[in-house]
Amino acid sequence: MAAPHQASDFDSQTPVPGDSTELEFYSAHAWCLDPVLRLADLFERLSETLDQLEGHPTSWQREECKANLHLHVGAITCTIDDYLGDPAPSLRRLAEAVPALRTPLRLAQAAIDSAHYVVTWPARARVARWRQRWTASADAIADVVAANEAPDPDLWRPRRLAVERLLREPLPGPLLARRMRLPSGYRSQDFTHHDAAALADLFAAEHPGREEPVLVVGPRTIGAYFAPAVAARLRSLGWTSVTWCTVRPKRVSALWERRGLRRLASPAAFTLVPDESPNSGASFRSVVASLRGLGVPPQRIALLPALHPTQPDWHPPQGDEVWRGVTILRLEPSRLHKQRLLEPATIEPLLRSYFRAAGWEEVEVARTPETEVLDARLAAHFRDGFQCRLKRVFEVRLRRPGDSAPVVRRVLAKSVGWGWLGYHAYLAGRRLAGFVPETYGLRDGLLFTEWLAASEAGESGRPPLDLLACYVATRVRALPLAEDPMYAIALRYGWSGWGVLVDVLRGALGSPFGRLKRAAVHRHLRPFVAPAPALVDGEMSAADWVRSAAGFRKVDFEHHNFGWNELCVVDAAYDLAVAALEFGLAPREEQELVARYVAAGGDAAVADRLLLYKLLRGTVDTWFARAILARQTEPDAFEQATRLLWRARNALVHGTNRFSASLLPAFAAPAWTRRVVFMDLDGVFDADIFGFPQTTRSGLMALALLKAHGCSVVLCTARGAIDVRQYCEVYGLPGGVAESGCVFVDAVRGREVSLLEPQAEEQLARCRRLVQSLPRVVVDPNYVAAVRACRMDRHQTEGLRHAELQTILARPDLDQLSGDTTSADTTIVPRGVGKGAGARWVRRYLELDQEPVAAVGDNDQDVELLREADEAFAPANASVRVRQLAAAGGCTLTRLPVQRGLLEAARRLVHPDGGRCLDCDVRIGRASGAGAVIQELSDATERSRGRRYLSLLDLRGF
Repeated sequence: MAAPHQASDFDSQTPVPGDSTELEFYSAHAWCLDPVLRLADLFERLSETLDQLEGHPTSWQREECKANLHLHVGAITCTIDDYLGDPAPSLRRLAEAVPALRTPLRLAQAAIDSAHYVVTWPARARVARWRQRWTASADAIADVVAANEAPDPDLWRPRRLAVERLLREPLPGPLLARRMRLPSGYRSQDFTHHDAAALADLFAAEHPGREEPVLVVGPRTIGAYFAPAVAARLRSLGWTSVTWCTVRPKRVSALWERRGLRRLASPAAFTLVPDESPNSGASFRSVVASLRGLGVPPQRIALLPALHPTQPDWHPPQGDEVWRGVTILRLEPSRLHKQRLLEPATIEPLLRSYFRAAGWEEVEVARTPETEVLDARLAAHFRDGFQCRLKRVFEVRLRRPGDSAPVVRRVLAKSVGWGWLGYHAYLAGRRLAGFVPETYGLRDGLLFTEWLAASEAGESGRPPLDLLACYVATRVRALPLAEDPMYAIALRYGWSGWGVLVDVLRGALGSPFGRLKRAAVHRHLRPFVAPAPALVDGEMSAADWVRSAAGFRKVDFEHHNFGWNELCVVDAAYDLAVAALEFGLAPREEQELVARYVAAGGDAAVADRLLLYKLLRGTVDTWFARAILARQTEPDAFEQATRLLWRARNALVHGTNRFSASLLPAFAAPAWTRRVVFMDLDGVFDADIFGFPQTTRSGLMALALLKAHGCSVVLCTARGAIDVRQYCEVYGLPGGVAESGCVFVDAVRGREVSLLEPQAEEQLARCRRLVQSLPRVVVDPNYVAAVRACRMDRHQTEGLRHAELQTILARPDLDQLSGDTTSADTTIVPRGVGKGAGARWVRRYLELDQEPVAAVGDNDQDVELLREADEAFAPANASVRVRQLAAAGGCTLTRLPVQRGLLEAARRLVHPDGGRCLDCDVRIGRASGAGAVIQELSDATERSRGRRYLSLLDLRGF
């Protein structure tokens, strides 16, 4: 354990096969660890790469320089065009939140647009003039990249000087500080600039005439990279009139975008639209619709998609007139440049050079039936989505003089990005030696490492906590970043960890307030920016920790930090939070993991940020699982997504419970008393604040007040027994009735009691198997007796269809069961079972038949419970049936809703006369770290609507 994480020289040559010139070359590009570069940085890197290209490097280095030039040109173009296309501040969110104001807001938006145009015109005009001159420089560089030969010095030198002069021209400070958008095709997928040339070749093969004008329209982001490369290729093939521009598909109607297209688009020109593999095709459709609106005939439009193995046969939706007449020329996945690079004939010379440098005399690369099986297994992962990458496994047979038999090794060749967008993988592999598989080299965006078979989750066992902590700490030391590149741009960048956190947290404020408080929530997160940002792992799953002969090794160590569908988080606290979730660490183990991380050199304040990243990861896992379950029918993938969903849900609910319970005053261990209060969870103690159930300050106050006055608070809920068990544990409750009266959890005596007859239990078990067999149905594993099931879409759940439920319950062997379907789910329990019956059983169990009991509930299932109680309360948000019960004198309706109503009921229970005593002086603690933000937002949910409107006047707070 000690050796791997005591190294101080992370770039020193390690005794593994490889090429020393690679180490020198890639180490000079260590700035690539932060790939979201500012425009000023891109200018600097472009100049450096031009110098490197002219420094007569080796052939492979020259090709890397060309790839980097292509990336720099595309990033500069995309960033400049995004700046010019930025719209005015929008009132759309406010109009959506307050529909009654749409007409005046529409007029106000027009005024804002006009003012924005006038105010920004001088700076934009200057940048627009710069951008026009940049096209010539971009073309000159693209021609160099496309050429097979080195440029003629006499021709290239004046062009190079023109580029340098342009880069030195003053531009607005906000533009120079603007960060690029990552091109997913070059960072997270397998595209290269050679594929852009291949797209041009597809068009050239269909249109042999070189005289007609061509306009290349690149949809940003990656279209800004493809467009100049396609244009350069066409020029090299003899086209004499080729122009190009870029557009942001969602902003084609914006002034800059519209003007640019109108100036260049012509019915006489053939318009090409190259882009990465489409998903829905919405980007292509938007561009085509705009071109047709400008008078370009559909017969003069050609779409050039470079397809991904995840969706190799994409076609536009049928029946949409926009597509009619448009030509589509597809670059098949098998024709991608990296696919050809992975052929054994291409790989063998490179691997031979790597291993001969390590002293092996004979090196033979072979494809075997075993490697073919491995390759097929790796290729099957493309069904998981566009984030999956090309991989091949090669068998290498090695001999030294005198060896009687070859030494056999397996090598993994994995696509990790293009140009400098993939260099992080090599640097990480070298600098994390001892924690990750041996890294041999990186060429043409392919990383070559020792192959370690990925184990099934849990098969290798859990890595020691010390190893996990040291791995995370070593990444911070070995792969540091100067700053967090994402925090400042989170509100406009799109998908990122900070962006997700802002949207989840603002959801606590409700509509329309949350939409108008995004900036305030963002500012409140500023103290939690990582003090030591680094290229974190981003995915600490058990399946990625493989036990080898030398110990555990982390695979996919470079894959999940920056890129498409990644959260771009740079805080080690995220890796620790994910490790705690993935390995199901108990609270004590989690504390030990954090302590070991700090001892290994990590920042001491990391614990203050863990709650934030648990919320982030649990939420993203929930969304991801829902998306899979909404479309997936393959059994193994469906089951895997189901496990992910419930693991994430339980981590969110149970983790937040532990946080909330930590704010309660200390009480003695739970014990049964003669004063029992039955309490429902959802809508009473818990509220849906951040997208899952949790309590509020009022809920905690009510619980603390009842406990301080000697009451035994007994949960009585439709929730599963696993939930009730955890609530009892963390909140110090003596017990609870779970699953609508099916199970009783006695936390004091450490036992769980089924309240069902044996025959009913057998029927429920049989019913569970039948429901699980229904297509796309998810069964809640938190239920040990009752059956709760639903179907998923991306945003909500729905219960079983009426016919399905009736078919199941009509079976003679399920004659004791009944089902209740809501818009969200279906619950199946034995007839005669309910919360009221469960409460009666508990009274007998505790020998309280002659003692008064109280209850608080809010929905139809609570009606019998409230009738069973001697004192019954319902919050103001109660259902119609509960309100009818209250009107008939069967319970008391509180003045306030949800948790505030529960607190009102608790006060009436402990002091019916409205008085106070010393035990009433209960205080809820103040959270620290990220918990303080969670607590403050939770408190904000309990404000009246009037106070929420007043909060809009506070531009900095909630």
